[in-house]
Amino acid sequence: GGGHGGGGHGGGGHGGGGQSGGGASGGSWLRAFKTCFPMDARAWDFLEQCPVEVQEAVVGEFKPRRAGEDDYSGAVTSFVRRVKSRLEAGPPGVRLMERRSATAPPALLEAFKQRYPMDDRAWEFLSMSPAPTQRSVLERFKPQREGERDYSRLITSFVKANRD
Repeated sequence: GGGHGGGGHGGGGHGGGGQSGGGASGGSWLRAFKTCFPMDARAWDFLEQCPVEVQEAVVGEFKPRRAGEDDYSGAVTSFVRRVKSRLEAGPPGVRLMERRSATAPPALLEAFKQRYPMDDRAWEFLSMSPAPTQRSVLERFKPQREGERDYSRLITSFVKANRD
């Protein structure tokens, strides 16, 4: 494995200009992404410090080789680097994915289902839920035991609890 080049943190802080409303995280799927693809603190920091468009592209496009693993730190970090350099190379102001969090990124829901298997009814219930509900389910779902064969009842009641 090659040595890590010292990537300096250039650029000043991002001024918090943005859409008003929509909670503190403004419709970011980052925490939900972390639930589906667990990563260590360094990978998480690296992702969190990226510009919003990089984060959105990563959340919307990341597809691991294998789902349901315990640690995606390396895969996430190298994907973030690829997205960053792609966006920095492109013309400024290009919004590749105009997804103002209207719906959950399909890959994210799919990864959640891989991690926490559920039957068709529970899956449909989750898929048909409004995006804010999906987001809080993906962010907050923490079962007592990982690796169970079926989380349908748990997920269904969790969706119900987050729909109000």
